[in-house]
Amino acid sequence: ALRDVSAAMIMGATESDVEDVFDAIDDSGGSFGDRALQDVYASETAYFDGASYFDASLEEVLHLITQHGYANAYPSDFGEYSGTTLADAVDAVIGDCEMSWECGSGDEDEDGDDAHNTDDANVASGEAFCEESGFSEDQCKSYDSAACECDWDGGQCWWQGGACGGRRLDEGCEDYSDGSFVQGSCTGKFHYSDTTCDYGCLITEGLYWGVTSLLGAQEDRCANIDDEWEPCTPALMRSDAPALSTLIDTMGITVLPDGNCDVTNDLAPTPRPTSSPSAAPGYCC
Repeated sequence: ALRDVSAAMIMGATESDVEDVFDAIDDSGGSFGDRALQDVYASETAYFDGASYFDASLEEVLHLITQHGYANAYPSDFGEYSGTTLADAVDAVIGDCEMSWECGSGDEDEDGDDAHNTDDANVASGEAFCEESGFSEDQCKSYDSAACECDWDGGQCWWQGGACGGRRLDEGCEDYSDGSFVQGSCTGKFHYSDTTCDYGCLITEGLYWGVTSLLGAQEDRCANIDDEWEPCTPALMRSDAPALSTLIDTMGITVLPDGNCDVTNDLAPTPRPTSSPSAAPGYCC
């Protein structure tokens, strides 16, 4: 699936370096075409400037693999839209916590689309989200969040209502204040305060937290991440996120990369699994 979308990582020393690359390509009239890209910066890795950081490349590489690999190879299980096995599992961890991307601040709805007005071209209107999504019939019919609904008709996915790429106008959320989670305001275990992270983004983030927590990468960081993610150990994953844990078990990922594994045995092409993600090779280096 990754090969099908020509998936690739782009790495620069800093975020501004990566932005300069994209700007230069745009200015010259170039393009990456339809490649699925994920960026990562040396400045957010464990090896930058001698500092001891939690290595964010673990997250960014995993995003590329799950968002463009598993989600495309096994859409009914790992698709990042409402109604998939993964979405249901992450929804269960979110529980009664509000989704911050649906929280507004009461801004005037000048264009009448039930969404916040924004200058961000990446925030699609409902029409653009549903109708330019490339959703299959099943994906289109199943995408129905609190803020957005799509429907299938005449071989095309159409927008039915709500704000799919932006945030609906409301009076704000009780679970978040000044961009931060309010401890004790809900009983769910996943509460992401970033209002730019829509439903699909939440599913991506939830799978990252789940995989790395189940495999032990977050055990020493529980106090640092509990404003966003609480089931930070393998035991807590099994007790607080059982459905997500069971799904992750099928992925074939048994060890997280630490820079010390031998990749020579991984150089030969691996047959693509045909039915179950449990047949997929492990994620090593």
